[in-house]
Amino acid sequence: MVDTWAATGAGAFTLSENGLYTVDAWKIFISRLTPQGVLTVSRWYEPAFPDETGRLVSLAVATLMELGVREPRRHLFLAAQKRIATLVLSRSPFSARDIEALEKAAATYEHEILITPSREPTSSVLSRIVGAPDLAALWRFTSSLPFDLTPPTDGRPFFFNQLPLSRPLQAFAFARGVLATTSEGGGVRHGNLVATVTLLILFFIALLLVVAALIIPLRSALRDVGTRQVIHGTLYFSLIGAGFMMIEIGLLQRMSIFLGHPVYSLSVLLSTLILSTGVGSFLSAKFPLQSARRLVIWGVATGAYAVGLAVFMGSVFAALVDADLTTRIALCVWWIAPFGILLGFGVPTGMRLITAIGFGASTAPPACWRRSSPWFSALL
Repeated sequence: MVDTWAATGAGAFTLSENGLYTVDAWKIFISRLTPQGVLTVSRWYEPAFPDETGRLVSLAVATLMELGVREPRRHLFLAAQKRIATLVLSRSPFSARDIEALEKAAATYEHEILITPSREPTSSVLSRIVGAPDLAALWRFTSSLPFDLTPPTDGRPFFFNQLPLSRPLQAFAFARGVLATTSEGGGVRHGNLVATVTLLILFFIALLLVVAALIIPLRSALRDVGTRQVIHGTLYFSLIGAGFMMIEIGLLQRMSIFLGHPVYSLSVLLSTLILSTGVGSFLSAKFPLQSARRLVIWGVATGAYAVGLAVFMGSVFAALVDADLTTRIALCVWWIAPFGILLGFGVPTGMRLITAIGFGASTAPPACWRRSSPWFSALL
């Protein structure tokens, strides 16, 4: 229980992942052990729904397989005491004396043994996980379950998010059943569902506010402008907003691991992006994208930079992970600033395109803007 849910409880979902529960991290942990050393991890245990425990075991099995271990079950011992399950992972296979000592200690302190090398687990899910012959079989089984028990990695470090949104109907059915009952003890199942429902509620509230504050007051302007321009303009700015958020979330997660703390990632990324996109917006007035050729060049350059970050950032970060904090922050700023400048061209360019299409050669806005916006005169 070395992590905290304080950030998640406060609504700061971006800060809830700390990189502790990934295959990449556990490979580092195990490499630091002596040949006879062990790694122990304790997590919440729900006997009726052992999904969190199953994902912990899945993570351990995948890590051992990545390190070349052919029989992961000989390296694992799992015991539970009420709502807490403790996993003991050994770098070397447990000897008969080790197994006897662990089982004797579990009996003395009245722990329920869930996994031991001396016999098959009573849980069919845990038995299938520890008995997987290879990584491919492990992924096939853990991804086919009602909840996501696949081993997390640094590229997908969402240990606590087990709700299978890739199967929305199945997720909705589980949501109705779980949210209708009270949740006792620990576990992430109920928290996943509550957090997801909360985000959906916030999304629909924001959508209603947009409709009430923007679309309804501007409905006469929308009719005057024309359906085609409204659809194309809305699609353009929606894609820019969605792309910006996806890039930002991905960079936040990757930089959290590199900088060592989510707070560093959040502050460095947001400050750099805000400043660099502002610079990009300023430069868009000096170097406007006035032709189709320039628009294509800008779009290709922005996309290529995003792909380059995804491909090369991981290897660069891995090579410099031991550098001091100032160097790591400087590297992040150096990588992100040019990207932010490119992103900064998007919104002002779209505004100029919409203005050119809507106003033509005239610089005066149409009368519908004056009718639909009571603040227009004040803004002038």
